[in-house]
Amino acid sequence: PSTQPSIQPTSQPSANPTIGPTEVVFTYSATVKDFIVPPGVFFLNVSLIGGKGGDAPQHSVKGGKGGVMAAMITVSPGETLQVRVGGAGSLSVGGFNGGGEPILLGAGGGGSSDIRKYPYSLSDRLVVAPGGGGACGGGGSIAANGGDGGYPQGSDGEDAVPGTYIGGLGGNQTAGGRGNAKTNSNCAT
Repeated sequence: PSTQPSIQPTSQPSANPTIGPTEVVFTYSATVKDFIVPPGVFFLNVSLIGGKGGDAPQHSVKGGKGGVMAAMITVSPGETLQVRVGGAGSLSVGGFNGGGEPILLGAGGGGSSDIRKYPYSLSDRLVVAPGGGGACGGGGSIAANGGDGGYPQGSDGEDAVPGTYIGGLGGNQTAGGRGNAKTNSNCAT
């Protein structure tokens, strides 16, 4: 499935908003996109999916799934929000927006998807969907799947050879998916 955060503006947090809901879908582009809150809108129903961790197809192991987050956020009419859609990791790079970079045998972690308010720093995130961990493609018995992104913590990647060949830890609310769960891994960081 593709990573497509959506935003649905509503004027109040109820089942019967005074204006009709409109869905705005943002797709992956490796860029930051602006969303200007429409007049009369004070709440947004948002749904985000983090980037998938990179696969190591030569060894039939998969990166972890990106986490899914849904929330209603408070906004002000005319406010500009920034939307970042997390990219999938690969054998050559970590995903856009914080995915861990691959090292040696691993694939990169998936980037987080998030919505930020001004001044748009990491501490200004309103909602975050974490990326999945990258696969460890050591081959044979040392190949391991990456962990899924999650809240409050991503799941551990598989541990093919204890403490050495480990699939990436799934991301959480403060970090994208990683390429490994331990610092002595031969896969990625």
